[in-house]
Amino acid sequence: MDAMIRVLAGVGVTVAEFVHEVKQIVPSTLGYIYDTLKLNLDQAISINLEHINSILSSLLAYTSYFDETISKNVVRELQPIDLRKAVSAFARIVEHDIKRRKIDVDIEYKGRDLISKPIHPSEINTILQNLYSNAKMAIIRSNEQRGKILIEVKKSDDGQNIVINFYDNGIGISQKNKDRIFDAFYTTSMDRREDIGTGTGLGLFILNQIINNRNGNIE
Repeated sequence: MDAMIRVLAGVGVTVAEFVHEVKQIVPSTLGYIYDTLKLNLDQAISINLEHINSILSSLLAYTSYFDETISKNVVRELQPIDLRKAVSAFARIVEHDIKRRKIDVDIEYKGRDLISKPIHPSEINTILQNLYSNAKMAIIRSNEQRGKILIEVKKSDDGQNIVINFYDNGIGISQKNKDRIFDAFYTTSMDRREDIGTGTGLGLFILNQIINNRNGNIE
């Protein structure tokens, strides 16, 4: 476990440095693109620049989200989270990405007082980000012309807990791999040659650790 903590700490430092660099470079790059688009350019060039602008805007939105998550780690107090606000804020962050990926995201809130038990704010961000990333990758691998993700937030049947469901129309997980998806460094990319190198195998492992530590469960 100590080795895993060192690995994750190293990843965290790398992410923080990457986020800092992106936030320094991307805004000015977007400004240059905006100024260039005002020139009398060939249509094909304009389309390509608009595409680059969309990608960079998505990158900036993600890095801002990660920056906020990292900054929240400074304060370690646990607190109840209003999941209506948390999920809605996350949906705004990925707005550029879902448009670029041609994915429709619907959110259903069922019931009132959708408040989590005490948890660290950054952990909620991590949970949402990883569930979205897995749904997105499943859709990309399925070659669906139009992706669909449904996020459902509701109370459990006994009213004591909060349930977050992610549904997507992507490719599912094979039965033989279902028992391995929460293992550290295991990724379904291993099973598809075209996906090798696209996943770290840590997302669902971390997700499982967070949820179990808060006496929840994921399936």
